[in-house]
Amino acid sequence: MIKITRLNGTEVIMNAELIEFIESTPETVITLIDGKRLTSKESVEEVMEKIIAYKQAIFSHYPLHNKQKAHMEGKDLKVTRSLADWIENDDESKNENEEPKSL
Repeated sequence: MIKITRLNGTEVIMNAELIEFIESTPETVITLIDGKRLTSKESVEEVMEKIIAYKQAIFSHYPLHNKQKAHMEGKDLKVTRSLADWIENDDESKNENEEPKSL
């Protein structure tokens, strides 16, 4: 769940898993998978940062590959890489013969 501020200043908590896409028109419009739309004061980048923080909180108990860990250390949650970059790095880390640690 992420907190979003509507244009009228009210805050709402929304399920980030239900977001289909986000666009800037110039306001930030969040469209959910059921077609509902929410206009936000936050920029597209700010909404993406909130989604990333939410996902990291959920998956924080899973071990990270060294490349992902190095990328995240000392960085605030800025969107710096595309999904294709993450997938490419994940494929590369599998080739390093590094077994993930079990919990």
